[in-house]
Amino acid sequence: MNATPNPTDGVFTLEFEADAVYNLVFTEMSGKILFRETVSDQSVQMDISNLSSGVYLLTIDDGKKKSTMRIVKD
Repeated sequence: MNATPNPTDGVFTLEFEADAVYNLVFTEMSGKILFRETVSDQSVQMDISNLSSGVYLLTIDDGKKKSTMRIVKD
């Protein structure tokens, strides 16, 4: 999986390695959940322009594997 651009000015694209159902959880560094979303496309555009500048965590779970990446918003 890949998020570009990262750092972002508010809109970034997630690209997954395979078609599957992905559960996304976007949180502050403190763990506070900002939003959840379920997607099934191989490429998804996300808009976080309403959030303050900073570092956020995006957890992606496809039911078999769970991973977390940092998203930096300028």
